[in-house]
Amino acid sequence: MTLFSSSFRIGVSASRAVWISVACGLVIVLLTAVLEWRGYQDAVATAERDTRNLAAVLDSHTAALAGQADMVIRIVSTVLDGTVPDSNTAQVLRDTVIAQTVLHTGLQDVLVYDARGALVASSYSDARGHGAATGRDFFQHHQRTARDTLHVGHAYRADARSPWVIPLSRRLTGRDGRFAGVVVVPLQVSELVAHFQALDLGLDGVVALNTAEGIMLARHPAVEGAIGMDMSHTPVYAALAARQERGNVSFRSPLDGVERIYSFTRVTGYPFTLIVGVSRQQALAAWRQTAWRDVVVVSALLGALAFAVWRNRCAAARQERDARQLARAHRRLADLEKAINEHAVVAITDVHGTIVHANDHFCALSGYTRDELMGQNHRIVRSDHHDTAFWREMWRTVAQGGIWKGEVLNRAKDGSPYWVQATIVPFLNARGKPDQYIAIRTDITARKQAEERMQQAVAQLDHANRRLSRLAAYDALTGLPNRRQFDEQSAEEFTRARRDSTSLSLMMVDVDHFKAYNDQLGHAFGDDCLRAVAAAVAACQRRPGDLVARWGGEEFAVLLPHTDAAGAACVARRLLERLAELALPHPGSPLGRVSVSIGVHTVRPATGGSFGALLQGADAALYRAKRAGRNRLQAAEED
Repeated sequence: MTLFSSSFRIGVSASRAVWISVACGLVIVLLTAVLEWRGYQDAVATAERDTRNLAAVLDSHTAALAGQADMVIRIVSTVLDGTVPDSNTAQVLRDTVIAQTVLHTGLQDVLVYDARGALVASSYSDARGHGAATGRDFFQHHQRTARDTLHVGHAYRADARSPWVIPLSRRLTGRDGRFAGVVVVPLQVSELVAHFQALDLGLDGVVALNTAEGIMLARHPAVEGAIGMDMSHTPVYAALAARQERGNVSFRSPLDGVERIYSFTRVTGYPFTLIVGVSRQQALAAWRQTAWRDVVVVSALLGALAFAVWRNRCAAARQERDARQLARAHRRLADLEKAINEHAVVAITDVHGTIVHANDHFCALSGYTRDELMGQNHRIVRSDHHDTAFWREMWRTVAQGGIWKGEVLNRAKDGSPYWVQATIVPFLNARGKPDQYIAIRTDITARKQAEERMQQAVAQLDHANRRLSRLAAYDALTGLPNRRQFDEQSAEEFTRARRDSTSLSLMMVDVDHFKAYNDQLGHAFGDDCLRAVAAAVAACQRRPGDLVARWGGEEFAVLLPHTDAAGAACVARRLLERLAELALPHPGSPLGRVSVSIGVHTVRPATGGSFGALLQGADAALYRAKRAGRNRLQAAEED
């Protein structure tokens, strides 16, 4: 238009001016059509980006909530160790689980069902409306499969007055490998919907949480009968079936008939599908308004262009419109900057790390005033937590024009540490080289502190589990392995002896006249006597492979791998001599001191037989030693 005005001022003919005006009008119409098409694409892209961002936020929240539930389920499964709790165990388990659920406000109940589907324990003393689980899909799923995976069941209500819940469950497997029951954490749908309601989706916006197979678990806004509906026929699941983990689709909802632009994503690490949709009509409303306005503007431009042959005012009008558009652009940039400043910590530095801009959030979090920060190197808030390699990698990334993301521990002016989630973006000059960096950070100190507390709790639980394992494997009185530990290790030694074709000997040791000892001196002295005999038996253990265990009562077992009958007899005689040297007083024994009877049996597993036969032989030899007068060694009749 400016070109036409200049031509007119230098005396271009009227006809030529008309043709130029028509050509300019056609160009303007074409450019407007192109711009409006791009505006339409931008509006759709903006709606898709906004829904993707909202889906990512909900993904993090849902994954965190599912992770909390899975952690509680694993804790319960670890405590149960494949056993169904009795009433006392259920109370201890309930106290443990309630202590965990207090840490996670999104969790309400924890339920334990046995292999028959009966509710045997919960995080509350009453069942809170939950009955048998035999008809639930999660229970049937764990009955069918032995895989230890987190399962998301269909949403259900315990009764007509109970709230909808989503069951997250894991299989309980007994020590024999069989199905022992299910541990369930029911997530309340209302908790998820409350989080959905906090999102601004505009008119006719929707958020839905489905299973990976397409069964609807939760929806906002709610639609009668929607929960439990199969949505696998929608374009979302067609895209997921094509191995697309996340994306955008547009279609008309079968529930309410509203056409929307949807973003979908598989929840990270868990079998959920999140769907966020905005009304296509609302998403394009601003574009339509702009398009109509542009049509009016272009029409006015064309009219002005027709009159520009005689008048020279179109240039000023266009400049005025450009100024208004630029002002609107500046206002929009100001609004965007205000929104970012309200949400995050923002700092801009030059290529050397010198701070040239700091927003109010940065000042409040670091404790420095803006005057104290301006002109200072960004190292002013650096802590000693990260090593040199960490900072070298960060600067290498941004210096090459890349975007760096990570968690950083900074230090405030008063010395207190604080964690931030940082994103550093370089501003590139005309040559494609960075000349400034903008760092956008969010304060994650509370989250890091919660993670640290959680790690401490897990460490304490692991320590308790190790103590329980030791208590389960060792005799509390003598400190020797108990019968359970002896059975497990002796089975391994028997198999090893059969494979290596070596001898295996077993000594059964019984304290003589121990009942008389207890009756005359009392159980306290009896316990001292058993500890002394246990120490004497353990002293005969010369090789790392030998195993000494308390078999039960006053009886001990000694397993001697790679030992023939002569070697076993030598060990037995050494034990008899050791007790004779100790001369422990025994008023109820004819000898006047504590003595033992020993039965020894030796086999070569490679030639046949079983560990039960070895045990029977040693036991029979022990009883022959006791019948022969005690305080002696008796070998089995057949070695």
